[in-house]
Amino acid sequence: MSIAKNLNAVKVSRCIGLAGMFITILGVIQTDLWLQKSCFLTGAILLCITAHIERHRLFFWLEVVIVIGTLMAFTNTSDATKASIPIIFGAIIFLMLYKQKAFTPAYQWLGGIGLLMLAVGFAIVHPLVYLAGGIILTLYSWKDYQKGASIALIWLILNLVFSVLAFINLMEKI
Repeated sequence: MSIAKNLNAVKVSRCIGLAGMFITILGVIQTDLWLQKSCFLTGAILLCITAHIERHRLFFWLEVVIVIGTLMAFTNTSDATKASIPIIFGAIIFLMLYKQKAFTPAYQWLGGIGLLMLAVGFAIVHPLVYLAGGIILTLYSWKDYQKGASIALIWLILNLVFSVLAFINLMEKI
């Protein structure tokens, strides 16, 4: 009974994760800023739920940083506050994961650095930062997928999409 219950939870989790991925990608193509932020927030919450069900700490905390950063985008606070809150939370989460020895094996450092890059990306809105973070998180997701975390495929696809878009935006600035 317990195995069947766990399998159903995994199936539901994967469906929630796929929905989160598609809603996030839908947000990328939105021209209305409020709708775009809403898609990013909804997608991140769904991905956070998936990572929690799957017990994937790094993806869970990565999505927490995205939720925080996206919520800040909805506020009427200063740009400095909007930029600093995700960085502060990202640094706290990074240090917490480090203290919990979450960066072993060594490739897990890619995920931690990617998390920090994402937090900084909310502050320094520049395609180069997004590209660097996207590439690092793509590499981490690929390695994690190879190591057996099948749920990492969702983050692999998302980070590939964001990396390609960041690259295109970077090339347009040149």
